[in-house]
Amino acid sequence: MSLQPTLNRCFLILVILLLIISCKKSLLSNLIPPPPPGGGTDTAEITAVGTPNGAPVTKTIGTSGGLVLSADGKFTVTIPAGALNKNLDITIQPITNEAPGGIAGGYELMPSGTVFNVPVTLSYHYTDDDMNGSNPYFVYIATQDSIGEWTEDILDRDLDTVGKIISVTTPHFSSYVLASSVHFEFGQIQFSESESNFIRVVQTWTKKDLTDISKAPDDYLPFLPVHKKQQTPDAQVGHWSINDMGPTTAEVGTITGTGAKVTYTAPASIDKEQTVKISAEVTGSYAAFVKGRKISFDKIIVVGQITLIPDVFSFYVDVAYKQLGTNICYVDTYTDGATLQIDVVKDIVTVSHIENENPKAAPASGPDDSGDGDACTWVPGDVGLVNITGGSGSVTPTGDVAPGVRKTAYITLTQSGTVFPTWTVTDANGGSSQIGGYALPGFPPAVSIVLRDSLQISTYTTPPNAIGFSASATITVTPIH
Repeated sequence: MSLQPTLNRCFLILVILLLIISCKKSLLSNLIPPPPPGGGTDTAEITAVGTPNGAPVTKTIGTSGGLVLSADGKFTVTIPAGALNKNLDITIQPITNEAPGGIAGGYELMPSGTVFNVPVTLSYHYTDDDMNGSNPYFVYIATQDSIGEWTEDILDRDLDTVGKIISVTTPHFSSYVLASSVHFEFGQIQFSESESNFIRVVQTWTKKDLTDISKAPDDYLPFLPVHKKQQTPDAQVGHWSINDMGPTTAEVGTITGTGAKVTYTAPASIDKEQTVKISAEVTGSYAAFVKGRKISFDKIIVVGQITLIPDVFSFYVDVAYKQLGTNICYVDTYTDGATLQIDVVKDIVTVSHIENENPKAAPASGPDDSGDGDACTWVPGDVGLVNITGGSGSVTPTGDVAPGVRKTAYITLTQSGTVFPTWTVTDANGGSSQIGGYALPGFPPAVSIVLRDSLQISTYTTPPNAIGFSASATITVTPIH
C-alpha cells in the first residue's frame, strides 16, 4: 500500500493544528492588555506572602474524599472521591490577605503544591462585613504562585448570593484569598466627632481585561493576572451619597470633593453609635462572570458602611473571682469580686463607684479528706484577692489601630492589702496552726474595654496552684446608657 495518502492526511492534520494554534495565539494576544501609557509593562501584581494569623485545622482525608472546614467556619475544602490515592493530612492555615484588592482574610492549604487526580472545590463563606465597600459579583478567589504573582479564576467562579458563598475548583493546593475588582478603599471605617478621612473607588484590573476575557473559550486561560491596584478614573465616578440623602447631611456627616476620591467628615456631635451608608455610582463597561456566564454592567452602585463612634462612653464593670481549693484539707470554693464604673470621654479615662465584695469560702470548714483527723476552718476577712482602690487609663489613638478595629481603653487598677485566704488547721490532738494569709497582688491588675456599645465578657483561667486547683475570673463590661 502506498504511503502517499497517509502522508497527505498527516500533512493536512498538521496544517489544521497550526491554524488552531494560530487562532489561540490571536486570542491570547487579545487577552493580554497593551503596555500602559508612558511605556513599561502591565504585569501581574507581586506581593509578600501572607503570614499565619489564626489557628490551623488539620484533618485526614482518604481515597473516598471528604470535607475540611477552617477554624473560623468561613473556608471549606471539598475533596471528591478518587482525588487522592492514599490518606493525606489536609491543613487549612489562616493567613493575612496581601492581594491587591484583597478583602477579609486568606488561607494557605497544605501540603502546599499537592496535586489531585480530580479537582477539589474551594468555598468561601463571606459575610456582609467582608463585602463592605465591595460587591459579590466583582469578588473572586485569588491565588498566589511561587514568585508572588496573583491570579484569579474569572471564568469558572461560582457565586451563591443567597447562601453567600463564592467557590472555585482547583487541581492543586496553594494560598487562596478573596479579592475585589471594583470597591471602596477607606482611610478608616470608624469615626469619632469631626474626624475626616478619604474614601476612594479603586479597581484591580482594567475595563479592557474584563472585556477581552469574555472572548476566551471556557477551557482556555482560566486564570487572569490581577494588575496593580489603581484609582478609578474621576470621570467614571459620581453621585456620592450618605444614607441615600446626598453628600451633605448634618446629622451623619458630609462628603467633600468629586471624582473617584472624596473626603468624609463626621458630624461635630455624635450622641450614639450608628452605622452610616456610603454610596457612589461608577459608570463604564464592566462585566462579571458566574460559571463562564458573562453579566454586563454599564453602571455599578458601590456601597459601603462606616461607623460613627461617640466620644463619651460609660461602662459598668463586674469582676467575679473564683478559686477551687484554697486549703489543704478539702476542696473549697473561694469567691471574691468588685464592681466599678469606667467612663471614657475622648481620650480621658476615669474610674469611680468602686465597691469591693467581702470574700467567701464554702464550705467554710470541714475535715481532711484523707481521714487523718485534721480539719480546716476559714478565717473570714474584709479583704481577699480582690480589693480595687482606684485606677487610671488611656485610649489607643485612631492612627494606632487598623481599619475596622475598635479603639480600646486600657485601665490599670490599683489594689491594696490583697492576701491569699487564711485557714486554721486543727489536728487530731487539738493543736492548731494557720496557713495562707500571705500578701499577693490583687486581681485583675488591669482591664481593657473595646469602645463599643455592647456587652463584653472576658474569662481568665490560671494554671493549677500548689495543691492542684486552678482559679478563674470573669470580667463583665456592660454599657451604661
